[in-house]
Amino acid sequence: MNLRIYVYKITFLEVPYYYYGVHKEKIFNEEYFGSPVTHKHYWKKYTPQKQILKEFNYSDEGWIFALHCEKELIKPVYNIDKFCLNENYNGFLSLETLRKSSKIGGNTTFNMKVGVHQFNSKQKSEFGKIGGYKTSSQKWKCLETGFISNPASLTLYQKKRNIDIKKRERIF
Repeated sequence: MNLRIYVYKITFLEVPYYYYGVHKEKIFNEEYFGSPVTHKHYWKKYTPQKQILKEFNYSDEGWIFALHCEKELIKPVYNIDKFCLNENYNGFLSLETLRKSSKIGGNTTFNMKVGVHQFNSKQKSEFGKIGGYKTSSQKWKCLETGFISNPASLTLYQKKRNIDIKKRERIF
């Protein structure tokens, strides 16, 4: 069987919470139930069930389409539906994550001027993972050759071929 890229939804038998994700298989039909950070306790305490919503070609283009599909599923419920466990959407952190990380409770607005030094190691690590996901999920295209990759890999690709690194466009 062929490896797959797919968008999935995790639900739990005991509670109404849910989570959307995207996965690129390393082994066909491998057991995979997401990689939660903030709400990992739900996966441990309750019985997760995975539903594959859509499959995509196992290619760079398929990965881009899958990420876009995941984004479109999260967009209408993000920071609105209290049962949605997704804490990151298109590089933005949920209000709950911002409150927890800034030690601000209730409906207080997150202070955007707080420095990175205010956060502990665990919080810095969580923000680093989210930032890394945001950057690695971006896809850029070389305007000379059509090669598609993340920003860092495309830079290396273009430099190795003496292509001006400004000759690129973001496609996702």
